[in-house]
Amino acid sequence: MIESSYVMGLIMIDIAEKTIYTPGKVIEITGLSIHTLRYYEKMKLIEPVTRAENGHRRYTEADIHRIGFIKKMRQTGMPIDELRQYLDLARQGDSTIEERLIMLEQQYDRVQGQIGNLHNMLEFLEYKMQLFEDKKDCMDNIERK
Repeated sequence: MIESSYVMGLIMIDIAEKTIYTPGKVIEITGLSIHTLRYYEKMKLIEPVTRAENGHRRYTEADIHRIGFIKKMRQTGMPIDELRQYLDLARQGDSTIEERLIMLEQQYDRVQGQIGNLHNMLEFLEYKMQLFEDKKDCMDNIERK
């Protein structure tokens, strides 16, 4: 038995305890655009999405989780090609854990480098702001005289 529930104009279908999501619901959940979802599918970051009889895409919980992982890794700055390589390894199972760990460690190091650069930028901005504060204070003292 198929039950449909309509949520804010978006359809979520429960089929034998397996939740299937429409693209609109996936967009709502993930915050990504339909173009990004299609791009991820085209780049083979997500498995080929099943389709309804009318040809519309249908996503599963597994797709939602994978999309969430992809989104987080992209936020760390991991390039698409590396992410695809990581996901290809993940599809191969536990025998690739060491390779995936190495990739995550490399990405971690890159993010640490970015954080270091951001700290340097903050220090520079603090320095420039202090210069202007000092100059402003000096000008205020001159005007008071």
